[in-house]
Amino acid sequence: MERQGIGTKSTRPSMIDILKYRAYIRIYRSIISPTERGIRFITSIEKPWGQYISPEFTARVESEMEKIAQGKRNWEDLVESERRTFAQAIEVFRKDG
Repeated sequence: MERQGIGTKSTRPSMIDILKYRAYIRIYRSIISPTERGIRFITSIEKPWGQYISPEFTARVESEMEKIAQGKRNWEDLVESERRTFAQAIEVFRKDG
């Protein structure tokens, strides 16, 4: 997660806990691997939502949020942009789902 620029040092443990709680991953001797359920879930959403579930997408959005925190970006513009992006993704999912 750190190499991909996803989350922060304080949020990564909770994200991992959520994935583990939902049985999408398992942890054995500090090695994280996907469960069958996690693989099925990703496979089912990969086609319609692939670009939105990538580490690059998450890192980009987090970078934009950091710009907002620094006063370099307007949060309303970001929200509207991402709202349009997700509306398009939902429409693809409805058509192909």
